[in-house]
Amino acid sequence: MGLFNFLNGKKRKEEKEAMELIAMFAQHQSESRQGAVDADELPNGVGPFGLVKTNPIPTRNVRGSDDYLSRLRTMRGLRLDAQRVGSTSAKEITSGMIDMYLVSADGQEVRLYICPYHKKNSNKAPDGFILT
Repeated sequence: MGLFNFLNGKKRKEEKEAMELIAMFAQHQSESRQGAVDADELPNGVGPFGLVKTNPIPTRNVRGSDDYLSRLRTMRGLRLDAQRVGSTSAKEITSGMIDMYLVSADGQEVRLYICPYHKKNSNKAPDGFILT
């Protein structure tokens, strides 16, 4: 029975260390989102929404960006093809990196700017687009 108690104690210690690591990660995530908004548009954004890096579309995370883009349509309701083409920043607007996407439909291409470090996915579409 002594061996099982030893192994069980070791397992509890590993579980405790794992929980502490998860808590540290969650704290880091929270701190890295300082300045994150719970709004459809950044309050200090400048320029056409989503079409310039100084007024990016806020989303919760990268998956949130994918979800947002999957809901975005042309004014005629056509689905868009979206490809991430890089990242940029606008420190005066947001502390997080801003992802750049090239979206296309019907032979037209537009660059969109999305910042995936906020508290929710925006429910606002850039001019010339709709959300479903």
